[in-house]
Amino acid sequence: MAAKIRHATHQILAFELVSKLRRDYLKDEARLLAVYEQNKSGYEQPKVRHILIRTKGSPLALRPGAKDLSVDEARAKATSLRARLLAGADFSALAKAESDDLGSRAKGGDMGFIVRGVTGAAFETAAYGLPLNRLSEVLQTEQGFHVLRVEDRQPLPLNTVKPVIANELAHKEAEAIMASFKLNDAYFAQ
Repeated sequence: MAAKIRHATHQILAFELVSKLRRDYLKDEARLLAVYEQNKSGYEQPKVRHILIRTKGSPLALRPGAKDLSVDEARAKATSLRARLLAGADFSALAKAESDDLGSRAKGGDMGFIVRGVTGAAFETAAYGLPLNRLSEVLQTEQGFHVLRVEDRQPLPLNTVKPVIANELAHKEAEAIMASFKLNDAYFAQ
């Protein structure tokens, strides 16, 4: 019982500490700007163009007239499209003709700038890690298989990332404080 109380108390103290530190950091414009400038590339959004080949069972609707492809068929088709792109095929034209993503298909696969947390983890990892104008490997998600290319990167404005920076700083400082903090076990043993 004492261990549960000690753990709950530790969590409450940590939450309160992080909340206070976050509020303090949000008031420190100079510190937020300095961290932003030092880590600007970490606050960039990639502009992505992609081709999606849907697999059977995908949560996406089947495109009218399209065949419902098995996982192996979809992977093979995506691999073939990637090979065509590597050989010089026009990405936009190929996306308009072949992509199963109805939202970006008409725009030649252009998804615009991708915000963290909007796409699935695998897609986001690929989009944020891919160098400019390089094709990704064929990437599988729950929708199917993707081939993507990052065409631009744009840093988010400071005002947009201030809360993120303040939160990161608060958690880092709170972890350091809590690592050196020890609850009085004798008090909780009573």
